[in-house]
Order: sequence, then C-alpha cells, then structure tokens
Amino acid sequence: MDERTEQMIDKAVTCTLTKLGFDLSDPIAAQEDMHFLRSLRNLAQRAGTKIIMVLISVATIALASSGLVAIGKAIKDILMTS
Repeated sequence: MDERTEQMIDKAVTCTLTKLGFDLSDPIAAQEDMHFLRSLRNLAQRAGTKIIMVLISVATIALASSGLVAIGKAIKDILMTS
C-alpha cells in the first residue's frame, strides 16, 4: 500500500470517528467510552430479559390464582346446594 492510500484511509477513519463523537486526542478515553457503552448495552439487555421473566411470572401467578378462586367458588356452590 502506498503512502497516499494510507493517508486517505487515515483521514477517512479520523473523520468518521470524529463525526461519531470520539475524541481522538485521547485514545484511552475513547476506548473507555466504548467499554462503557458496551457495559450499558449489556446491562439493558439483561434488565430487559429480567423484566420479561417477571411479567411472565406475574401473569402465570394471576392465571393460577384465578383458577384456584374459580375452583373454590365451584366447591362452595356444590357444598351450598347439597
């Protein structure tokens, strides 16, 4: 690869990263920012999964409870009519 091509690639990458909001004067800080964003994304994914599990649990408990109440009422009706 010749020097002109390398310069064009370097300029394109620098321009792209700058437009994405990276401070290229401190590469370590840019890496820390990316690590933070990755951690935040993973946290959001785990939280979303847990919320779905909680909602499914609540729905299951509500369904089971309503079934037990219906059975209880049916038994009560049977006992009252006997």
